[in-house]
Amino acid sequence: MTDFGVYTLPFCSFGPEPHVGVGVREDILDLTLASVRLLSAHAGLFEEGNLDRFLAAGPGVWAEVRAALASWIAEGSAEEFLIPAEVVDLRLPFTVADYVDFYAS
Repeated sequence: MTDFGVYTLPFCSFGPEPHVGVGVREDILDLTLASVRLLSAHAGLFEEGNLDRFLAAGPGVWAEVRAALASWIAEGSAEEFLIPAEVVDLRLPFTVADYVDFYAS
């Protein structure tokens, strides 16, 4: 058992065909597939299989999606979209735009 319950929902990207996922207990909720049916207004944010569009959407959308996820998980609406975490290959979840290395001695 992990600590990834309703209040700790880490986002990820997994493949081989890229999909956005959310860690739920010991599973990954396939948000790319689930959002089409359960959150259609924001499904386009997850269709590329990474978090770039979702991150650009801002805090209001983040809160709306997180609230929807918590509701789905609590009421069991997303059970058909759960995949065991041990069978997925994680990918880089977003495009890294810059790299800064801070060095302090």
